[in-house]
Amino acid sequence: MTDMPNPTKPAPQRYIPAIDGLRAIAVAAVFLYHLHPSLLPAGFVGVDVFFVISGFVVCHSVLQMRRDLSFTALCSQFYARRIVRIAPALVACLLITGLVSTLFIPQTWLSQVNNKTAFAAFFGLSNFVLYASAGDYFSPRAEFNPFTHTWSLAVEEQFYLVFPALIFGAAFVQSARWRRAATVAMVALVAGSLWLCVNWSQAEPAKAFYLLPARYWELGAGVLASLACHRLAPPPGNTEAPLGRQLLALLAAGGLLTSLFVSQATAFPYPWALLPVIATTALMVLFAGPSTWVARVLTQKPFMWLGLRSYSIYLWHWPVFILFKWTLGLEGVLNAVAASGLAIVLGAMSYRLIENPVRHAPLVKRQTRPRVIVAGLATVTTLALLTGVVFKARPQISLSVTANESTWFPYEKGDPQPDAGQCAVERQETAFEGGLLTTYRPVNCTRVAPGKLFAAGDSHATAYGMMLRRFAAETGSVVKVFNQPGCPFLTLQQTQADQASACTHFVKASLSAMAQEAGPQDTVFLAALRVPRLVDQNGPAQGSVEAALQAAQKDRTAAVAEAAALLSPLAATQAKLVFEAPKPVLPSPTFRCADWFNKMNPVCKEGSSIPRNTMLAYLAPARAAVAQLSEQLPGSTVWDPAELLCDASNCSAYRDGKPIIFDGDHLSGFANALLAPHFTAMVHKLQVPSITAAQIPD
Repeated sequence: MTDMPNPTKPAPQRYIPAIDGLRAIAVAAVFLYHLHPSLLPAGFVGVDVFFVISGFVVCHSVLQMRRDLSFTALCSQFYARRIVRIAPALVACLLITGLVSTLFIPQTWLSQVNNKTAFAAFFGLSNFVLYASAGDYFSPRAEFNPFTHTWSLAVEEQFYLVFPALIFGAAFVQSARWRRAATVAMVALVAGSLWLCVNWSQAEPAKAFYLLPARYWELGAGVLASLACHRLAPPPGNTEAPLGRQLLALLAAGGLLTSLFVSQATAFPYPWALLPVIATTALMVLFAGPSTWVARVLTQKPFMWLGLRSYSIYLWHWPVFILFKWTLGLEGVLNAVAASGLAIVLGAMSYRLIENPVRHAPLVKRQTRPRVIVAGLATVTTLALLTGVVFKARPQISLSVTANESTWFPYEKGDPQPDAGQCAVERQETAFEGGLLTTYRPVNCTRVAPGKLFAAGDSHATAYGMMLRRFAAETGSVVKVFNQPGCPFLTLQQTQADQASACTHFVKASLSAMAQEAGPQDTVFLAALRVPRLVDQNGPAQGSVEAALQAAQKDRTAAVAEAAALLSPLAATQAKLVFEAPKPVLPSPTFRCADWFNKMNPVCKEGSSIPRNTMLAYLAPARAAVAQLSEQLPGSTVWDPAELLCDASNCSAYRDGKPIIFDGDHLSGFANALLAPHFTAMVHKLQVPSITAAQIPD
């Protein structure tokens, strides 16, 4: 086996136009899917097509270099090319998107990882941030993050760290034995990566989706295809391919197009990435040889125009779509057309003004390759730091009213200075059985309460964070909050059998931990969403409200009985159990409809209030279930915030111009401040020893 030029065969084409046409298919698929999934149900596989193309093109480019290059020289040329090719358009997009998102996107749980993702994207690490904190690619945090799409670039950039060593061994060393060994190693890495992909897709789908080890096989398939083309040295593409090759190209193109419609997100990358990767790999090999009908179609002007600009359009389409989601909305033909047009224009401008000029700039070409690398890295780092400064300035420059965090957010950051007569409070977070245990520990108190306050739940428990911290400061009580976001906690709408096993484990573990520690002087507060929500971050909940209510009511009897059994050991400690009665829920997400630039968003069309009587009727079945549960557990009580959050006529998102409900069903910071004195008074009535009537705030 040898990769040295064969004098009896023509050299492979340096540039293969059909590959740019295939890039057009890939970017169009991703574009349509992100615009609206119904337009192309599996358009997300366009990224897998890009991976194969990237592996092929990068290898194809390196194999055009002189074969007498040292490893150091190869690395210098390779990384200089990659920086000049990728960095300019990327950092421009990140910097501008960072500024615009800071101005227009509220800092909510949906956008908590946006800034981290952006900063990591400058250095090819955004896939790690998304894997660690945003859930899978199809989760809400990923769907509303204008930097989510950079995960695929991060995977490619991490691939570039290992590629030079692999290709040097497979094509540049003088020993044929070593070249064969390196090629075998490359095949083994592809096989091992596919094996990881198979296993992780089942056990850890987010890891399989975002991380290089389970994606290397897609890039590696392109690399192996390029090596095969160079070693076989097929004739250039200006000759007509025989019928068999034509049919193979049609079959591969058909497989690729089929994958854009049939692939399933629920089992991805494996097995559904197999078809597009195999089809694209086959097309790469076929395009490197005699001309096929498929190649001639893909080299038509529309495909070539889009393919040449595919990188910049890919960079810009996602931020544009997400910023439309956060502001005007992406729903409706007019908005969809406007967003699409803007994304294409920005991509075309990036290609013409940034991507192409830098790649072909005489000044860049005159520099030594190490100097290009150093200058490129310095520029990327400088612009990353500048973007970080923009993020830090968000409270001062944001155009959103949600920048007033003390009013909007129920979570106090750090350990704020205590008010007069209050304890200071130290906040500590520790991992607990897949969730978190947050402890508010009073210090420097004039009194130390003998009783503790425990709380447990999902985000509806942590949405009382400000109130619970203030309780600790005012009473001197230690407060411990067990929390697992996304895991409903005794909602009385469904039984544990209908929840994920990890959630069931967390619920039982936290109840057990509280039962072991709690005693007669302690209080346990249990909060949850006990009615079907009317809206989520994307808009009105799917299905009719009546059907959701009927489904919830169907399981309430069994859910109440199960909750009573689970809580019995905790009740046996004689700790005071406090159940939160259902809060009002709203038909629009308040934080997405509070600003002048998003009030017309279609997600806001249902308004921000519901008549009080209508809401109380909606809450009535859940109220009855909570009362029934309380009756089965002696010493427990029900605390009803709805009576405090609704006025005489309406349950509204606002009171005196300040938000009460942050989204559609979570409390705001203002609501926490409103409820805090009533909550403390309620605990006082349960005779917490450390509190006297004189200490209850007005």
